[in-house]
Amino acid sequence: MTDTLDIESNLMVAMFQEAHPIASLDTETEPSATKYLTCCAADIERLGRVFKSVGLAEASTESALGWKPTADLLHIIARQVVARPARPSQKQATANERKVVESLFQLAGGEAAEYVEDDFVFCVLNCLGLLRLDRVGGCKPTCLLQEIFEGVFGV
Repeated sequence: MTDTLDIESNLMVAMFQEAHPIASLDTETEPSATKYLTCCAADIERLGRVFKSVGLAEASTESALGWKPTADLLHIIARQVVARPARPSQKQATANERKVVESLFQLAGGEAAEYVEDDFVFCVLNCLGLLRLDRVGGCKPTCLLQEIFEGVFGV
C-alpha cells in the first residue's frame, strides 16, 4: 500500500469507512485512509474478488487496493451518495437469490454460512444498494445486483 492514494482509492476507502467504520473506543475518529487500508487489507481483497467477478472492478498494480473500480461501480457509488443502504426486505430470499449470495461469498473466500450483518463485504454491498437483509436475517440481492449478475453470468 502506498503513502499517497490516488483519487479512486481515496473514494473507495471513504466509502468503506462509511459502510464499515473501525474507529476504536479510545479514539472516536476513523483512522487515516492508509491505516484503514492496512487494517482491512484482507477484507478489501475479498471485496475486490467479488467486484472483479461481476465486472465492477479490474486488477490494478498501480492502485493501493490491488484493484480499481470500473465506471459502472463509480456510477453505483455516485447514485448511492444520495440514497441510504438497502433496507431489509419483508420477504425471505428465494433459492435462486440465496445461490447468488452464496456465490458472491464463496468468491470472497468465505462460506455462505459466514455472512452476517457486520461482515465487511456485506456492509459495503449493502451500502452500495446491492445486498440487503431478508425477513429472517439472511442476505438477499437487490434488483440491481441481480441485473449485474445476470449480465455477467447470464443466469
